[in-house]
Amino acid sequence: MFGEIMNLIFLDGEIVKADKQLLTALTPGILKAKGVFETMKVCEGLVQCFDEHFKRLQRGLHLYGIKNIYSREEIKCLLYQVIQKNNFKNARIRLSIWRGENLSDSHVAIVAQRMKYKKVSQYSDGRTAMIVPQRRMKTRFSHVKNLDYSIFREALLEAKAKGYEEAILLNTKQDVVEGATSNIFIIKNNIVYTPPIRCGCLSGVTRRIVSV
Repeated sequence: MFGEIMNLIFLDGEIVKADKQLLTALTPGILKAKGVFETMKVCEGLVQCFDEHFKRLQRGLHLYGIKNIYSREEIKCLLYQVIQKNNFKNARIRLSIWRGENLSDSHVAIVAQRMKYKKVSQYSDGRTAMIVPQRRMKTRFSHVKNLDYSIFREALLEAKAKGYEEAILLNTKQDVVEGATSNIFIIKNNIVYTPPIRCGCLSGVTRRIVSV
């Protein structure tokens, strides 16, 4: 979640100052619109895995029939413009594109948040998680990152309210699908396992890299 107030974001062709109200309104799960988004990691000023994120974004836009009004290079330049305007080196940056009231119109927002990445020891210690009652239904949009994110938001809020850091979602067959903010991996006998796309999980960028 983008809880920290940002100074500058990109919104529909302009770099604008954003207050907490605007940032909240642009959050997936709160923004009620047909569209997709991608959240990318920024390390030392460099956007990580941009090509993979852009390809998934394009797949999602095609599924929704939404026109991307910016080219690959234009999107990349806009991401770096937001990073540089906010003077961020380590951050996460979210690109959202959605359909307007006029079906031929597209809206574009880019929001960045400064990040402090965890130490290796923090990863090795792990995170607490719980299985939540919400069920992840498989749809034709499940494998792309769409703005209909309310199930993940609600699941995470429920888990945190009970003292956990992550929520694990199952599908209607009781199969483990994914976390509210993560893909899931299991290591058994030195083999890495992860739920298949057919169960309804997101086609995560990190998931694909790890699974290769």
